[in-house]
Amino acid sequence: MRVCRIFPIFLGLAIHNSGSAVSHEGRTAAERYQNAREQLGRVSVEETLQSLKGVLVLDENHVPALVESAKLYLSLNSPLARSSAEKMLRRAIQLDPDNAQHRVLLGEVMWAQGFLRNAKRQYEEILTQEPNNARAAFGLGTCFMKDFMKYWNMIATEGSSNVVLEWRHFAKEYRSQAIRYLGQSIRHDPALKDAYYHLGLVYMEDMKSNPLAAGRSLVKVANALLKAYPGDKDALLFVGLGYHTSGYSERAWDFFEKALERMVVEERSIIESLDAVAADEERLSVTKAESQAPEAGGKWVDSSERERFWRKLDPLLLTERNERRMEHYRRVAYANLRFSKPRRGIAGWRTEMGRVYIKFGEPLGRTVMRPEVDPRGRLVQAHTELWAYEDFSFQFRNWNGLDAWRFAEGTPSIPYGEWVFKRTAQRYADPFRHLKYSLPYQVAAFRDAGKIRLEVAYAIAKARLKVYGAGAVDLQDGLFLFDSDWKEVSRAVYATQRLADVGADSVRGRYLLSRSTLNVEQGDYHLVAEVQDRRTRSIGTFRETYSFTAQDTSPAISDLLLATSIEMVDPFPTRRQDLKLVLNPLHTFYRTESIYIYFEIYGLTQDDFGRTNYEITYQIGRPEDSEVAPEKFESIGLSTPPGNVSLILGTVGSDAKDEIRVEYTPAERNKVYEAFGKYDPDKRETSVSVRYEGHQENDFTYLEIDLQEIPAGVHALTVELKDLKSDGQGDHRQALFRVVE
Repeated sequence: MRVCRIFPIFLGLAIHNSGSAVSHEGRTAAERYQNAREQLGRVSVEETLQSLKGVLVLDENHVPALVESAKLYLSLNSPLARSSAEKMLRRAIQLDPDNAQHRVLLGEVMWAQGFLRNAKRQYEEILTQEPNNARAAFGLGTCFMKDFMKYWNMIATEGSSNVVLEWRHFAKEYRSQAIRYLGQSIRHDPALKDAYYHLGLVYMEDMKSNPLAAGRSLVKVANALLKAYPGDKDALLFVGLGYHTSGYSERAWDFFEKALERMVVEERSIIESLDAVAADEERLSVTKAESQAPEAGGKWVDSSERERFWRKLDPLLLTERNERRMEHYRRVAYANLRFSKPRRGIAGWRTEMGRVYIKFGEPLGRTVMRPEVDPRGRLVQAHTELWAYEDFSFQFRNWNGLDAWRFAEGTPSIPYGEWVFKRTAQRYADPFRHLKYSLPYQVAAFRDAGKIRLEVAYAIAKARLKVYGAGAVDLQDGLFLFDSDWKEVSRAVYATQRLADVGADSVRGRYLLSRSTLNVEQGDYHLVAEVQDRRTRSIGTFRETYSFTAQDTSPAISDLLLATSIEMVDPFPTRRQDLKLVLNPLHTFYRTESIYIYFEIYGLTQDDFGRTNYEITYQIGRPEDSEVAPEKFESIGLSTPPGNVSLILGTVGSDAKDEIRVEYTPAERNKVYEAFGKYDPDKRETSVSVRYEGHQENDFTYLEIDLQEIPAGVHALTVELKDLKSDGQGDHRQALFRVVE
């Protein structure tokens, strides 16, 4: 996997610490050199260098031994070793001045030493003599890329005046040069894989200033790489990265999946790691479950625990792909491309910058402070980079002047950045948020033969849709149910062409009604609804968590189901199916009409003759401010800033209780207790109790409330049950509704 490579291309074969040196007594310099070459990958770097020294003792002008020694010294990645590499190469160039590859390698040594200007000059001299030298063009393009990234976000203050200086105009020129020379290296050598990655990084770094143009260029580079390396997992990953950055999520997902399928378990485990994004208990739970899973024959197996972790973060369940998980792949791939330190064998996802990027994504802003020294040579301003997010930030410092970026603040043992990193939840910006709006809804749970019957209704704003007339639409309508651990219980996605209006008036007529019924076992659930218009791409949604119990034997009330009307299909209704409810998920009613409430009663006490006797109290009051959410009554864009939407609260409360009169009109039921006939309909108050009797342990009822005397605003309706045959045991439920003029 490209993102995990830890040595640059020119090092050739990897070096392992195994085997032992072979005696070379009595052999020629050429024979000893061949023997040393054969040791590569079998003995340590130091042992191979010692063998090459034996070659140079016999022939100090042996150019291949000088060059190979320089490569090995460079791999040791220390100042002294880099200096030795430079000496070896300069000697080789003196002996073989026409070999451009030696001079290219010298440029790489200069790069490793931090002498960027010297490296540039070296590459420029080579290109003057050999314009088609791909490695020199790549080296020069990489130098300009480094300059571009260094100066793109750099600022400084001018003396005591605090005038802010920017270097972006320099960075733009470096960017142009990087694109020029990296593109040139690809034209001369299409197999030079790193040139594609570096060119892609240049485009990605500039995504914010011109995302459309940069995105198109990035996809072009990524596809060219795939053409050069068909089926290569690194190339597939980079193409996926390009498409994702450009907004083509479906294509990106396809390429990510193809890349993942080609990875060995070790590589896959890196890109799938939850170390940065998951809380400790979640990460440990996944790790424990996977460690107890049976062996899969050396193949990667996605555990159900890992799938559930990502599922609860999925921003759009209507699609087969998980956009949050795909964003994680993109971040890991980018972090390894952008922040890796190949010469020190450090993958990008292990660095402080890489870990922060994987957990929190692209910062809102980056500011690089230029290093400054005073006339005496003392450092007065370190080379730092600040990443700013919404309400937290990270500051990194370049501790060696090259690539040692680590957290800048705190103590050596506990950097402040590490403290913030561990205590801040992972960050993910929903890519569909600008398309999303709330679905006003109501969900009512009823007991049904030992299970739970869920009646779900939600209102879809016509203004968000392409409506063709008389409720004709082109929607994907999905309802999803998960258990408490986000294991899928049910998934229903329909292609919907026609829906009825919520109502015929000017408020409810602006919405279409979608309704469903689910039967589930008792337990804790996550319920999600999503509706997407195929033309406008807008997405209506709500997510709620519920706890349902069906086995309680004490008197209880179901949830309250609000409707604009209830009609009896059977003149003597005995079950829910005998009633026709016109549901109102907007919870909004006019003062000139009534509100209808349906609910069920469970666990009533029966006397020796099987009769029940219970009292129901209906009360209207003022809800708590925290209970009133505008999205319960109106469709609101989820990108709408908080505080930009408000609702008028009802005035019913402790201070105004006597001023509000409410008339309760019981619906026609044959179960109304005879004493209710004494109820005076002219007497109006905010709380009314009604007695019923029946012959069933589990019963149902419904009520009509005249709203003429209810002021405009949001009100709380409370229904309280008292079982008169069980010492007043009971239950209560509450629902909010809004009254408009």
